[in-house]
Amino acid sequence: MLTATPDLSWSTQNPNPVASPPVSIPGQAASPSATLPTPSNRAPVLSPGGPTPVVSPRRIQTCQTVEISQDMQDMLVAVNNDRANNGRSPLQYDDCMNYLAYEHDIDMSSHNLFSHVGSDNLTISGRIARLGIEFRRIGENIAMGQTQIAEVQKDFMASDGHRDNILNAEFEVFGYCLSVGKNGKTYHTQTFAKLSN
Repeated sequence: MLTATPDLSWSTQNPNPVASPPVSIPGQAASPSATLPTPSNRAPVLSPGGPTPVVSPRRIQTCQTVEISQDMQDMLVAVNNDRANNGRSPLQYDDCMNYLAYEHDIDMSSHNLFSHVGSDNLTISGRIARLGIEFRRIGENIAMGQTQIAEVQKDFMASDGHRDNILNAEFEVFGYCLSVGKNGKTYHTQTFAKLSN
């Protein structure tokens, strides 16, 4: 049971392979390793989401590399510890998953959004299709308001949908971003996938 009401949402989606226009990402609006603000008076809040199974194929393009921050490393350790404690194999860091997390997290923090749908009206399925990456399954967890990696991971694990993404035995690769918006809110995005071989 959560003691605060954090903003959390999760999804596992089917891709809709539709050609989408590229989206510019404000490169310096926030950084994956941004310093966290002190907690505000607003408590974090959970937001419902819904899983949808996903099916598609393989990586056709390499992704822009985003700095592998200490936050990313700490989150991957936390996720893999929870997976190990539940008999799951560890996830591997992936540039494309990290870029997807970065792209969406920066979009949310730059536009004061909290949604799996970005300012470009794309979900993770559309964003990954735009990169030309084919996959068998993909998932995304988002949160807003938590100021520590351990705190957001604990909140994710306390929520069935988020936990399902974290512990999904099919997922093999992972990405994560934390950013701080101009409004002082912290945003977290975890991305998971089983890429086609």
